[in-house]
Amino acid sequence: MLRFEIFQCIPAYKPLVASRLINRLKKTGCRILLDLEDSIMDVDSPECTSVFKKEARKAAVIICEQCTDLKPDLRINSPANPEFLNDIEVLRHLKNRLNSVFIPKVASAEDIEQMVSAFGPGPGGLPKLSPVIETKAGIRNIKRILSGRMKKHIGYVFFGNYDYHLDADIFPIVEQNSEAYWTFIKPLIGMIENENLDFGNSPYAGIGDFYSLQTIVSRLSGICNRRFALMSLHYRQTEVYDKLREGKPVSPPNINKDRPPSDPRSVLDAFRRNRQKKRSFSINEDSLSIITPQEYLLAKRRIEHANN
Repeated sequence: MLRFEIFQCIPAYKPLVASRLINRLKKTGCRILLDLEDSIMDVDSPECTSVFKKEARKAAVIICEQCTDLKPDLRINSPANPEFLNDIEVLRHLKNRLNSVFIPKVASAEDIEQMVSAFGPGPGGLPKLSPVIETKAGIRNIKRILSGRMKKHIGYVFFGNYDYHLDADIFPIVEQNSEAYWTFIKPLIGMIENENLDFGNSPYAGIGDFYSLQTIVSRLSGICNRRFALMSLHYRQTEVYDKLREGKPVSPPNINKDRPPSDPRSVLDAFRRNRQKKRSFSINEDSLSIITPQEYLLAKRRIEHANN
């Protein structure tokens, strides 16, 4: 068996549907990552986002109540986000039920310190923290982030490819089926492991690209000297990763090797045509690929620049 864990990311939305999916995934042995962050927002009407996130916090609590044996991980909003303090209240309510807390867009050691300080002391202590490095500042400050006095609180250290591209204003996105991605993250993995910490890989939007999922596992198995983690965006991916972890064959070997065209107009059209209600992403059923909010915002930014 390969030495990695699988985190299935599930938006905190529609508790009954989420609970059914969680029960379906039990056979894979994956960890459940309930998301209050990127998947819960309105990319075209930001004024609606706070309403969606308030509903998501309630949904996260209901999901935990419905799945009595569930001990999930929870991704909250960044300490720089106004929603952060509202998320802390949910953390305090659920903390004895949580495996870990994911902190997105960590840019400095102070972000982790702010999280620890906001949570405050109390019975049971603070769950393990998984900082997500997904900004230029986070990459620049990573050694200080990992070696600071908050290191004892850290579990996995994840990389977020899509938010990194949005922050760095890079389009089209360099995906995990390209050599450039692995050239970029290999030294990052080395820095994380040098601190005796474990690497968590960015999610991959090609949910039907079984070929690349196999390649991702193979590349990480060759690079990482410690256990690593994979974040899954869809039950199809989780089932494939679980088979690969068990050394079982994956069939079909590939549904869609190539993601849709990445020209800005095509991205916008496909996103709006397949938009998920009250969620930030779009699923292109023709290509079995997720169009992330970061890719949409980057494409929209390119079109606006071209028109100015």
